[in-house]
Amino acid sequence: GDALKPDQVSKTTTATFTVQIQNTGGSTVTLTPAATTLKFASDQFSTTLDPGGPVTLPPGTTMLQFVGATVSGAIASNTYSPTLQLTGFQNGAAFSQSVALDSVVVQDASAIAIVAMLPSQPNWTQDQPKPIKVRMVVSNTGGTAATFSSASMRFIHAGVDVTSEFTIPAPSTFQGGALLSAGEIDTVVFDVSDAPGLASSSGNLTIEGTLHVQDVNTNQDILANTDLGGKGHLLVQTPATLSFDAVILSQTKVTQNMTKQFKVRAAVRNTGGSDAVLDLSNLATHLNFSPSPGWSSSVQPTLVGGGTTLSGGEVDTLLFTVTQSGSTAGATSVDVTTSGAESNSGK
Repeated sequence: GDALKPDQVSKTTTATFTVQIQNTGGSTVTLTPAATTLKFASDQFSTTLDPGGPVTLPPGTTMLQFVGATVSGAIASNTYSPTLQLTGFQNGAAFSQSVALDSVVVQDASAIAIVAMLPSQPNWTQDQPKPIKVRMVVSNTGGTAATFSSASMRFIHAGVDVTSEFTIPAPSTFQGGALLSAGEIDTVVFDVSDAPGLASSSGNLTIEGTLHVQDVNTNQDILANTDLGGKGHLLVQTPATLSFDAVILSQTKVTQNMTKQFKVRAAVRNTGGSDAVLDLSNLATHLNFSPSPGWSSSVQPTLVGGGTTLSGGEVDTLLFTVTQSGSTAGATSVDVTTSGAESNSGK
């Protein structure tokens, strides 16, 4: 049959058809564009010849172009046989001919939505060196596949765009490839790291996203964003900072080289916003005696309040057991060393 393109169209989108026509006679036909029509689905779709394209049919093959027209959402998804009505003049006489064309498939358009913006961790420490990922979850509930064009994301703090505080390379495709088929869910992955030289805002950030895809039938751009839902959140916290409020000994006088055990309690505070995970090994967390000869002690492997995590703003207690007193008589100073890592950044 005569070549009709495209052979698949999406409802609610604009379809711009071309038809390759063969004139097997010896005379040229001059067409009247407004009366040369292409119709299907009981004339629910109807368009006319584009006067900006060819309007004559000389002997041989001609590619006719038609005015772009919207495929109504009321047309049922199905396969249709369009009819081309050629109207014009040949050798001065009126010319009219109806041509049955190749079939065209009408499908539901792509229906793209951003379902969620999911950070790989819920909290971030200001200016942390450890990068995170943000996953944009995308669904296509329509009847036509779509191909990836571009995606972007933004961080909003108290109504202000603070995306420049981060480095976010533009992703090039969906995780599963460039095509998002009808009825499919896929993910766009953003790598997010701290922008060097810019202090990041602390507080709750809203994660917004924008996605551009192309309908495979029409190549028309489809925009999806998080204005109607799917936004995410990231809590940016101040760095964890440890300090000791007090060091309390269960006894303040001991005998040289005494092996009777006693306890030392150290109140430790996290003055930052991020959680700190303390290293409660004896190597990392220990008492320091001066003068030091003879002293021996060990730390309880958990905080008195349980676990090893000291949340932002929290105070808890380290418990040490002294198993031997020092060998030097006189006053001895006691202080505490501990170390830990932020749960957000690992540093």
